[in-house]
Amino acid sequence: MKRILIAILILALIGGAIAYRMWNKPHENIAETKSVATVTSSDLFKSYSADEKSANEKYMAKVITVSGKVAESKVEEGKTVVTLQTEDPIGTVVCSLDPYSKQEKTSFAVGDQVSFKGICNGFLSDVIVDRCVLVK
Repeated sequence: MKRILIAILILALIGGAIAYRMWNKPHENIAETKSVATVTSSDLFKSYSADEKSANEKYMAKVITVSGKVAESKVEEGKTVVTLQTEDPIGTVVCSLDPYSKQEKTSFAVGDQVSFKGICNGFLSDVIVDRCVLVK
């Protein structure tokens, strides 16, 4: 009985140490992370519109660089959200700037040509890219 209690205590300590380390893990620096793909906003949207499953395998939860013209730029809940135009009249790529990175620029004019590096989070009615940083 004593051995079982000691084993449970050791497992609990190991589990607690792992949980503590995961909780305090630093955020990934998107600016220094290499992109797995560089794509235009139109091509990214087309890829998701044509075959969402295939596009998810290629882009989902990966750091990508997406470029396009700004359709809209606004601040929502303290976070800058930039919408990029596509060739589709109703579809866009929505890029949320990374709150953990120091942003060089946080306001963008409609029509500006920009490139962002961020984590692709899939397709709702638009393609969502989060934790974006401006690529020079």
